[in-house]
Order: sequence, then C-alpha cells, then structure tokens
Amino acid sequence: MRKYPDNPKLALVVSGDALIQAMKIERLSSHLMKIAELCEAVLCCRVSPKQKQEVVSLVRKHKPHVSTLAIGDGANDVNMITAAHVGVGIRGVEGQQAARASDYAIGEFKLLKKLLFHHGRESYRRNSNLVLYNFFKNIVLVLPVFWVGFNMAFSGQRIYESWLYSLFNVFYASLPIVIYALFDQEFTDDSLMRYPFLYEPGIKSLLFRPLRFWAWFGNAVVQSLIIGFLR
Repeated sequence: MRKYPDNPKLALVVSGDALIQAMKIERLSSHLMKIAELCEAVLCCRVSPKQKQEVVSLVRKHKPHVSTLAIGDGANDVNMITAAHVGVGIRGVEGQQAARASDYAIGEFKLLKKLLFHHGRESYRRNSNLVLYNFFKNIVLVLPVFWVGFNMAFSGQRIYESWLYSLFNVFYASLPIVIYALFDQEFTDDSLMRYPFLYEPGIKSLLFRPLRFWAWFGNAVVQSLIIGFLR
C-alpha cells in the first residue's frame, strides 16, 4: 500500500463529462465537495458556461459562510461571475461582456493581486467606518432636538436654522467622509503584501460587528446630550 505524508498536497482534476454526472445526483455532488475540501487545488476542464456557474453555486450551497470569487475575461464566464459573491471581469481581446457583468473590472490579470490584497482590505475598512459614521452623524443631528424639547415643553420650536439643517448632510457630513475615502490609507502596499496578519480584521469581521456598532451608537448619544443640554 502506498503511504502518504501526514499533510499531503492533493489536487483534483474534473472533466466536463464527470461534472454532468455529479450534478445530476445530490449524493454525488456532496461527495465531490468533500473530496474538493481535501485538495489544495481543483481544476475543472472542458466545461460549459453553465457548468462553471454550477460549480460556484455548488460551493455556495455547501459552504454558506464562505465568500466566493469568480474571475473571467470572456462571455463564457458571465454566468460564473454573476453566480459568485464577488465577480471580477478582465477587459481583453475576448470583449467586454465579462467586465460589464462583473462587480469589479480590471484591464490586466496582474492587477488582480492589488485589487484583492490592497483595495479589498481598504474597501472593507473604509466601508465599515462609512456605515458607522452615517449612523453616528444622524444620531448627533436628530437627538439634540429631542433633548432640547424637554426644556421647551415640546413646543416644536426649532434649534437649528433651516439653512444650517439643509447643509448638514450636503456639506458638513458628506465632505469629511469623501476626503477620508480618497486619502486615508492605514498601511502601504508593501506592508500589506508582506504581512498577512494585517488581513485578520476582515477575516474575523472585527471592524463591523455589533459591539463596535453599539460603541459608535453610545458615543453619538453622549455627544447629542452634550449638544442638547450644554449648548
């Protein structure tokens, strides 16, 4: 009997004809997923556009907590790109169909590394702060009106000038977050490529979770109290 090392590096090659049979029966597709989990790489060859989509859908079905990424450069990849959580289209000699159907479009395959490891991490961090900031600024804007109402016997008198209230979302709230989104950078490109542990916040969802949301919410309530009673 052939002996394998404790941590063998295995790969699986599946042909299009084999996929046809595997996708017909639920038991076979489940076995295919279990075998694929033991491999470091799985190669599906001679497959149709529909089969590409079925492979992505199979992973999403059996691994609901896993994010799927599909990358393609032609019209035959459109179904696969739309089936994945995140689709990346490459503009090339095969046309623009993949780029049009994708979530992100790039001009060359070599740009994929920076898209994933730099812009992907930074987008998660910035978007998390953006959502929290939107809740924060709305609470700070609205709650002082409620607190001041106690002193004014809820007479309906406004504490903000109408023009100031209108400009709050247009100028005071939108401009800072736009500047932040354009120019803020936590780490350099080289650092992100060199130190994998910097991706831990995204993997563990540390930047957008209930505890952090309620921390921002509590901070907004405290500041609204200061504005309402110490103005």
